[in-house]
Amino acid sequence: MKDADGCRRRTIPRGAWIVALALLVRAVYVVFGVARRGGVAQVSDFLYTHQLADSLAHGRGFTIEGVPIFNQSVGYPAFLAPFYAVLGAHVAVALALNVLLGAASAWLVYRLTDVLLADAGGTGVGRPAAGPAARVAGVLAAVYPDSLLYAGLVSAENLLIPILLLLALAVVTRFRHPWAQGVVVGLLAA
Repeated sequence: MKDADGCRRRTIPRGAWIVALALLVRAVYVVFGVARRGGVAQVSDFLYTHQLADSLAHGRGFTIEGVPIFNQSVGYPAFLAPFYAVLGAHVAVALALNVLLGAASAWLVYRLTDVLLADAGGTGVGRPAAGPAARVAGVLAAVYPDSLLYAGLVSAENLLIPILLLLALAVVTRFRHPWAQGVVVGLLAA
């Protein structure tokens, strides 16, 4: 893109600063609020999720200490498993991924708000002023305390939230081919 003087200028993708804010807030929370204060030891379902991801990463199946598990969701451990296989089965790997997933969620809130408000106020001439409301929604999602709590836990909510936001975005976005929208919505819903 060129400005009025004909000079080339860099463009930053819309909402990128919301991602940066969310990354910063979550990284500070995980490092200083969780790791340095209370440690990264997990108990209960969080420990089981970590152990299941470790088991999957090392080819032992969906087991804990050799016992097949049937009462835990496979999605988040399966998401973590390839990262554990490459980077090591450390809670810190899951926490770093949670920071990234949380930042993605903040951007998805921004984008979903932008799409919903653009469609709601469409005048047929350019885009309506959805930007300010979308920015407020994105910032709130980036710093909202309840969403920060999951960043420090090996918890499926870290993956579930961006998937649900993607699903909502896929439902309200116009696809060139309706069948493609059906495939995307079906995959995300499943």
